[in-house]
Amino acid sequence: MATGGLALLLISIVSAVLLITDFVLGRRLALVLTAITAAWFLAFWLALPLAGRRWSEPDIDDEDDDPRALPGD
Repeated sequence: MATGGLALLLISIVSAVLLITDFVLGRRLALVLTAITAAWFLAFWLALPLAGRRWSEPDIDDEDDDPRALPGD
């Protein structure tokens, strides 16, 4: 659900950038700046978190732990 919210937020931010830059600067430059903005958000909201997951250390394997056994038993 959070990912969907971020996707909709991305669409709204990029649309706002396109609307404002098209009005102020012209269509061609607006499309370039909007593409740069979309790439920036995709890089920092999608690519970096996914890359961080792959590069992080693997979780500790707790399969052999017996929750009923107390330490020292």
